[in-house]
Order: sequence, then structure tokens, then C-alpha cells
Amino acid sequence: MTRRHGIQSDTYDKLILDAGAIFTNFVSVGSPGTLLGATRGGASFKRAPIYKDTPYEGIAGKVVGQKHLVGVDVTLEVSIISFDKDNLSLSIPNSVVGAPSGGFEDISETVWDADAVHTLTNIAIMAEISGEANPVVIILDNPISERDISLDFKDKSEAVSKWVFSAFYKESVGFDNAPWRIKWPA
Repeated sequence: MTRRHGIQSDTYDKLILDAGAIFTNFVSVGSPGTLLGATRGGASFKRAPIYKDTPYEGIAGKVVGQKHLVGVDVTLEVSIISFDKDNLSLSIPNSVVGAPSGGFEDISETVWDADAVHTLTNIAIMAEISGEANPVVIILDNPISERDISLDFKDKSEAVSKWVFSAFYKESVGFDNAPWRIKWPA
């Protein structure tokens, strides 16, 4: 019996390895920006298309052209295990870090302001590819952490917080190009 598989001689040169690293305000591989922090459970990039269906009566199935792409929801989910005031404030839109007082700096938030929540230029995950000198980089532009922040405190464990950053278009840049991209080694 012949077993079917997708393994080729260069398969092991095409694997994306390990958890990668998350950077804010990414510029280039040589100057990747600011490291967000250590992760546990890694990160997950998702591009979820949003379609509009135009159904037709009298047809027994789907018809080419009846489904129209009307948008995408692009997210980078990160499980952070190392915290400081800078990365923690990125998980809270409109966060404000107060001046040091009594050995502490307060992190809170102001009243919601749609423009002020976009404090990051971008957020990126950079991961190694087996067989390649350069990594793969996935970049989300104008991101904010849209989901609730949570910190789980457990006995004999470290706090881990799951942050989900979403990409946003920006009017001054234009709406022709998606606010995310994958930089694949050439």
C-alpha cells in the first residue's frame, strides 16, 4: 500500500519554529522595535474574512460571485508572562501612567477617545524559519488591545495574561492596502 503525504526533500527547510518574539513599533529585522515581553503559550495570528452572501432562489447550491469579501478582522493574540508598566499599559486602551509617588506609578485609563487609543504604530511577531537566514515577520498596523485585560493569580504559578491586538486602517494612510502584512524571506 502506498501512503500519501506532503513531505518533500525541502520540507524541513520550510518550518516556522518556536514561539517567536513580539515587538512594538517594528522597523526592520535589524532594528525590530521594543520587545513586548516573554510569553507562555505563544502567540496566534488570525485573519478572519468577513463575507456578505447574496443568495439566489432556485439554485441548489452556492454560485460563483454570490459571496463578497467586505472586510477582514486581523488579530494577534499574545499570552504575556513578563510585565512592566510599559507593556501593561499597552493592554489598556487610553491608559495613563501617573508620576511616581511613594514608590509606585499608577496605571489607569482616561475616558474613551477613539483616536487616542491608537498609541502604537504597529505590533509584530518575528519567528524563525528552518532553512532560512531571515525570519518571517507578521505586522499589524495601528493596533489596540480590544479585549478585556485579565490577570490570573494561581498558587505555585506565574500570572499569564492573554492580550488580543487588532489591526486598524488609518485614514491618513488610506484604505487601499490592508493594515497588516507578512514579510516572507526572499
